[in-house]
Amino acid sequence: MAYGFILDDHTSFSAWRPLARQCFLADRAPEEIEWRCASAETTLFDTPLVAPTPKAGAQPPVLRSNCLALLRSILRHADQTRFALAYRILWRAQTEPALASIATDPDIARALYMHKQVREDTHKMTAYVRFREHGAAQAGRRSFYAWFEPDHYVLPVWPRFFQNGLWIWTG
Repeated sequence: MAYGFILDDHTSFSAWRPLARQCFLADRAPEEIEWRCASAETTLFDTPLVAPTPKAGAQPPVLRSNCLALLRSILRHADQTRFALAYRILWRAQTEPALASIATDPDIARALYMHKQVREDTHKMTAYVRFREHGAAQAGRRSFYAWFEPDHYVLPVWPRFFQNGLWIWTG
């Protein structure tokens, strides 16, 4: 029996968190859980995945704020291994509370690199996107558009930057 989940590519931290908690409460180590992206290529030998059942009386995981922030960031990355990496960091942080501060650790180094790429993508969206007027004004309102295709899933954090009723077309 294989434990794990098939997640949409745009799965956010808030959607991943209860699944990771469920795995942790079931006392399933990272190597026992398979995190698949829905867009990943399937093979004839892929086994069906079953969600693990939490054990009674299990304690939920505890994370320091810097580790939590790192997990939130890397789950915006487009790498299909991000869910497994995030769960591995969550699992290890229970016995190594300062894990997120150890930049030389292979998991943390990978996560920091992913965080950097997500941060750069977010910066590009806020710094370089330019709006153009679209068509004639209707009902006294002008319409604008902009185009930007990010490499990572940063759109959910982006709208806070653009307020005042602008509509952004992304695809």
